[in-house]
Amino acid sequence: MKYWIFLITFSAVSFFTARAQTALRLWYDHPAKIWEECVPLGNGRLGAMPDGGVFNENIVLNDITLWSGGPQDANNERAAKYLPEIRKLIFEGKNAEAEALVNKAFVCKGAGSGHGNGANVPYGSYQVLGNLHLSYNYNIDPTFIKPENYTRELSLDSAIATCSYQLNGATHHREYFTSFSNDIIIIRLTADQPGKINFTLSIHRPERYQTTVHNDELQMEGRLNNGTDGNGMRYLTRIRMKPDGGKMITRDSSLQIKEANSVTIYISSSTDFRQVSYKQRSLALLNAAISKTYEAEKSEHIKAYQNLF
Repeated sequence: MKYWIFLITFSAVSFFTARAQTALRLWYDHPAKIWEECVPLGNGRLGAMPDGGVFNENIVLNDITLWSGGPQDANNERAAKYLPEIRKLIFEGKNAEAEALVNKAFVCKGAGSGHGNGANVPYGSYQVLGNLHLSYNYNIDPTFIKPENYTRELSLDSAIATCSYQLNGATHHREYFTSFSNDIIIIRLTADQPGKINFTLSIHRPERYQTTVHNDELQMEGRLNNGTDGNGMRYLTRIRMKPDGGKMITRDSSLQIKEANSVTIYISSSTDFRQVSYKQRSLALLNAAISKTYEAEKSEHIKAYQNLF
């Protein structure tokens, strides 16, 4: 009897544990059509939203410190002299009159949030870091051949997104994560046949940016508007790729991979928010990640994330 109780209890625990494990994911059978359908990745500082496109993929990138605007003194020195009158009205029970005087006298100087245009006034607003674009080439006409067995998902217990599909006789697989161990964004592209990875990578953002290529490294940098003289926060994003097989071609503002077996993409970004040496920091993070194998980087990320999860 005790054996059967143990067996039933053990089976029930195993069943619910298995269900909990399989439920810890979000999954879809098609690429995202709008931004809200992308799977969200983030390590607290860096964020990435891949849409999983088959022929053209967009990955929205974010850095939590990237804001427009800048320091300002918006204090209204004249407000203090109205305080005795406001108190008097409150004690007399004239709350409506007191509120009206507060709304009139206790107003900060400056443009405030700019009536919805806070990005261009000293108040500032959060800014998107950029759009990473990958244009894939399968040497086929996309009009007549469609991918099969498409799936993309986000594992909630490893903070890793994946995308896979079959096209032109090959199975393609992607992995994405914002590293919790080394503070960098990593994307891994593989196929089950050699020489099947072909794409062009570029990056842009809505405004105030410049992209260049230096020694096989794609860089995007610029300076946001501080709302006064235009010289706001500086930022720098670095992208390098580590291909297995094939070759990499550098353009003025893009990187191209031809006939690789697999490719690992490393994205490092930093701003000068409380960081004078932000360029050196982004370089150090990038070099540290590239010096490790992909599997080591992935394993360290999962361990660091699961300690929090």
